[in-house]
Amino acid sequence: MSALNLVRGAIVEDAYKIARLHQEELKNGFLANTGVRFLTLLYHSLIKNEHVLVYEEASEIKGFVSFSENSRGMMFRFIKTSPKAIIFLILNVLASPSMVIKLIETFNTPFKTIKTDKLILPDAELLSIAVQQNCKSSGLGSLLVKELESYLQVKNIFQYKVIAGYELQGANQFYLKNGFEMVAQVRIHGNAVSNVYTKKLPCN
Repeated sequence: MSALNLVRGAIVEDAYKIARLHQEELKNGFLANTGVRFLTLLYHSLIKNEHVLVYEEASEIKGFVSFSENSRGMMFRFIKTSPKAIIFLILNVLASPSMVIKLIETFNTPFKTIKTDKLILPDAELLSIAVQQNCKSSGLGSLLVKELESYLQVKNIFQYKVIAGYELQGANQFYLKNGFEMVAQVRIHGNAVSNVYTKKLPCN
């Protein structure tokens, strides 16, 4: 079976496995600190309302990519429809009050990147992508991006964006290698800089 055949659309039963992979491989991101229960609810929502692809081999999810056609207000929509998520956020805040600021910053991220230095950015956004540590040099991440872009072209979406922390060298190199162009920089969490990339797809 080819690697292409191992990529499929995620189902809600995958949410926990995806959340675990997110927590393990995207540990430098803020959302990883919200806990696997919150992440499971988030990916459950993304699977139902947005678009998530997984790479599954021998019943094990080794990679995933998530995407939103319109990331503006997405986190607010998620919280509004997931009361349990609010409970987990409250528990996180009680355990670490400083998390409040980062939560607000995370929820406001799409609004910060709509218009940056008079550059109008696409609403469509690659939200997260991760692969198991032992698969990082296998080309699996690039395969997931390719499969996502095939889906986008079918949906007549020919440009999208992604945000990567400036200090995440591996992530930035990955996006450049896969044809993204850095078009702006934003500050999401305090003074930490993030790079904003966009990519244009050929029209079929």
